[in-house]
Amino acid sequence: MRIVILVLLAAAMAGCLDPYRAHIDAAALEASPVEWTVTEGAAREGGVLGATSVETRYSHSSTTAPFSAVIQVFSVRQLDSRTTAELLAWTENAVDSALAREGIQVDSSKDREGKREWRSGVQSQFFTREGQVHGTAGLFEDSSTVRVLGEVAVDGTSNTQVVVVTLAQVDRVRTCPVIGTCSREVDASTWANIVGDPAGSVGGAVHSDGLIFNMVTHG
Repeated sequence: MRIVILVLLAAAMAGCLDPYRAHIDAAALEASPVEWTVTEGAAREGGVLGATSVETRYSHSSTTAPFSAVIQVFSVRQLDSRTTAELLAWTENAVDSALAREGIQVDSSKDREGKREWRSGVQSQFFTREGQVHGTAGLFEDSSTVRVLGEVAVDGTSNTQVVVVTLAQVDRVRTCPVIGTCSREVDASTWANIVGDPAGSVGGAVHSDGLIFNMVTHG
């Protein structure tokens, strides 16, 4: 009987240690001009930073404006919480992997970083990248420009660390005429919808219903 009780207690404790699933507020998603496909992953031990984590993925796919984008939200809980610097280092590695997977060559002169406060009052730190796609094996069109954001935050109320990785296409090459130079169709509306906030903290993208700005990190 004692063994059974211990097993049940261990199972219950394992569930209690699962991180709060950070997610984009439903009202912000509803207000978005594009439709997002939401995929919730199961809890994983030894995942992000070797801790118990859950991933929620938001994706939009389109070959016309507003263009394709993906948002990955990792929620992490562990007894020895990582520092913001460690979270950012892990996020940098995750972004580098995404860039390689999507064939994106970054223009380092456009690298930026900063801090902001989400609507919930949680403080975050972020960095942005921008580059062009080389190849057609990934989510984005060949020769298109993609902007990337990595952002981290810690919510002490839920004891949850949040890592966000976002990639969004902001232009595409138009079909070239027989004679002349190919032009680009530019549309950064999906990017602004994802990263924007009322203060334009991320590259001047102003948006009251910015998806990451409306992240829910505790119940």
